[in-house]
Amino acid sequence: MPGRTHANGVHDVRQVVEVTHPAIPRQRQGRSRTSRDRSQERLVMGTSHEITTAAEASPNVRDWTIKNPDGSTPHFSYDILMRRRGEREHSCLDYARAKLRCWDRRLHQAPPNRDLVAHQVILPPGAPDLFMNPHLLWATVDAETDWEGEPHMMAASTIWFPHLRSEQWALRQVSAFAQVELADRYGVAVHLVAHAPARIAHSADFHIHLLCTARQVKASGLGSFVHDLLHDGCQTRSKRRWDDWWAANPLP
Repeated sequence: MPGRTHANGVHDVRQVVEVTHPAIPRQRQGRSRTSRDRSQERLVMGTSHEITTAAEASPNVRDWTIKNPDGSTPHFSYDILMRRRGEREHSCLDYARAKLRCWDRRLHQAPPNRDLVAHQVILPPGAPDLFMNPHLLWATVDAETDWEGEPHMMAASTIWFPHLRSEQWALRQVSAFAQVELADRYGVAVHLVAHAPARIAHSADFHIHLLCTARQVKASGLGSFVHDLLHDGCQTRSKRRWDDWWAANPLP
């Protein structure tokens, strides 16, 4: 990953401004700009408020994923974000934007609005604190070019809570689950995004998205791919771990 490693071993991703920006025209020469191109350019330009066009503000991110690879399961869905479909390259940053309903500013500035209740980034031990900023996290993932042939960029699970009595308790338990069973177990960064559709008079249940990086996040940058989250049985394993967690931590 572009950047500078300090004496303490922490990879300063802010240096991506110096390395990536001059390379963008060379890397993109000969083809049209994609959503990943725009994400890289927004990262390196460092603007505090991005202005997007109507076309950029409404990509159909549902078409970017493999949905429920192990089949439909009650109150738990699973999406895997593909790097591309056909000639179209996808963007983790734009996928996160869609979940946050945030197209006019950087992700860490996204306010609770509409049905968005809360969001936060959960990191594994040793990951740079800089990645607590979701905008920087996903823009850095988008800017990575060494994908080792892996076609996937993100694993995104959604946990649904029908007849929930306490949103606060659900947030507390999902946050703890994400820390222990995803960030600590696999070494990935997890972006938690909570929605309460009832706040906009929608009939859907309260639910929480867990957007996981496809690669481990280490002090030195992005590490190995976590195939347990991306390939055979990924949804089944994740749901089983969540069911066990929820059974051990019922509502008071």
